[in-house]
Amino acid sequence: MAELIGAELAIHPTPEGRSRQISWDEIHQTDPDVVTVACCGFDTQRCLEDAGGASDRFRKLRCHAAGKLYAANGDQYFARPSPKLLVGAVIMALCVYENDNIHDELVRKIRDLPFAAKALDSYRVMNFS
Repeated sequence: MAELIGAELAIHPTPEGRSRQISWDEIHQTDPDVVTVACCGFDTQRCLEDAGGASDRFRKLRCHAAGKLYAANGDQYFARPSPKLLVGAVIMALCVYENDNIHDELVRKIRDLPFAAKALDSYRVMNFS
């Protein structure tokens, strides 16, 4: 999905392409530009709640300071092999490119896609002040 939208993963899956458990050390070492918490089996609200339990750890990342820390509906748009994965790609693109003046036109075009309405309701910015 990241490759499809032109983003580069800071932390990679297994060589077979499978997801894997990652540690906070890995997250802090890579200090990613954008983080989207989209856990398999969980909706946006549950991802927000779970991420809130780790707010001290997220606050240390530059993506938090830049307002590029998100929670999304992982159950519907990131974990199931279906056409809904396209909505997941839209969510990911908005998380990566939104509020980035260089990509304003791209974000406008993404938001205008016929299926973008579902994407717009399926992610939230996390701010742990």
